[in-house]
Amino acid sequence: MKKFLLLSGLALLFISGCSFEFSGGSSKEKEPLTLQLTKVDEEEGYTIEDSPLYTELESFIEENPKQGTANDFSMFVIDVLEDAGQSQLLLLGVNRLDEPIKDISFDFSLGNSDGEMAWEDLPVTLGADEFGAFKVDHAMPILLPIEEEQIDVINTMTEDNQVFEMNNFDYESE
Repeated sequence: MKKFLLLSGLALLFISGCSFEFSGGSSKEKEPLTLQLTKVDEEEGYTIEDSPLYTELESFIEENPKQGTANDFSMFVIDVLEDAGQSQLLLLGVNRLDEPIKDISFDFSLGNSDGEMAWEDLPVTLGADEFGAFKVDHAMPILLPIEEEQIDVINTMTEDNQVFEMNNFDYESE
């Protein structure tokens, strides 16, 4: 089971209700978010209620039901997790597009405006085999392996100095 390792910087942002978000798009009235299991987690028999990871995300969504930009795909930094000696960055992906999407890919950059980067143009693929279709007004966890040096960079990030980019965003319609 995943053991949560809170970082002071991310914990402060999470507790204060702030998060790093990347998105753009137009405005429309947003429906409350619904947490969605990844296809793999659902096939393995996980539920939102019996998984600490999903329980943490469900609490975040309950406190922030309108999170995400209308007519766009957004991501939020949530926490750093420790699992069997491997650290992972927990992100929450939010689909506010008007259609379910799958086979999502983009280049991810995360760092600060001083030029320190945890990732720069990291190719990320959220394949349909692992994630399934990302339903409209739904959110799913995205985990990225992370090293200590990357955690150190994330700890320097604030709302004012963050660099959070998703370039070359591509997907297929469901």
